[in-house]
Amino acid sequence: MKQKIPLQDWLNLDWKIRTILAKDLDIKKSKNVIIFDRKVISDGRTQEDLNKSLTVESLQEYTGQSIGNIFDLFEKAIEKVEYLIYMKEDNIIKDEPLTKENIDIEKIDIDEENKEEDIIINNKNYEQKNRKNNKRTTRINKRTKSINKTKR
Repeated sequence: MKQKIPLQDWLNLDWKIRTILAKDLDIKKSKNVIIFDRKVISDGRTQEDLNKSLTVESLQEYTGQSIGNIFDLFEKAIEKVEYLIYMKEDNIIKDEPLTKENIDIEKIDIDEENKEEDIIINNKNYEQKNRKNNKRTTRINKRTKSINKTKR
C-alpha cells in the first residue's frame, strides 16, 4: 500500500513551510483557498494534489536521503525548509530565493546516547560569500598595517 501524507498534516504546517515545499516540490493547486476565522481550511491543494507530488522518490531527491518511509522523509523535508527559513530570517542568506539548490544536507550524525539526529547543513552560496569576505578583510588588514607603519 502506498504511503500518503494526510492533508491535515499538510495544513498544520506553517504557511512559510507549505509555500516553500509547494514551490520546490511542484505541488499544484486544484481548488480555491479557504480561510475561516483566521484559520486555513484549505490552501487550494487536495489530497490527490499532495499524493501526486509528495512521493517517496520526490522527497528522497529533495532531502538527499535514501530512507524508504515517506513520513520520515517528510519530516526531513520540513527540517530542511525550517533551516532555510532560519538562514533567511537571520540574514545568513541574503537576497536569494530559498530553494533546494541553496542548501544541501551533507550528512546526518546519530547521537547514540540521546538517539537524536543532527542535520548538518551546507550552504554553498554562504561559504562562497564568506571566502570573498575573508579575502577582502585580509586585503584591508594588510592595507591598514602598511598605513600604520608609514604613520609611525
